[in-house]
Amino acid sequence: MKKRAIVDDYHVHEVLHMSSFLMSAVGTELCEHDAIKQKPRWEKLAEKAHQALFDLYQAIGKEHLK
Repeated sequence: MKKRAIVDDYHVHEVLHMSSFLMSAVGTELCEHDAIKQKPRWEKLAEKAHQALFDLYQAIGKEHLK
């Protein structure tokens, strides 16, 4: 069985930052890409990924920045 790491404020801040970074990258590098925009299914999936990262960022921030 894998031992669980101790998670402190630094770790939580790190995942807050990474969710923001990845949300931004998906938004600019995928959602705005012409190849994605030309395929409605891809565009929908890219937007779903962006929204999921936004929701994750908000959930982490709400708990971390109390």
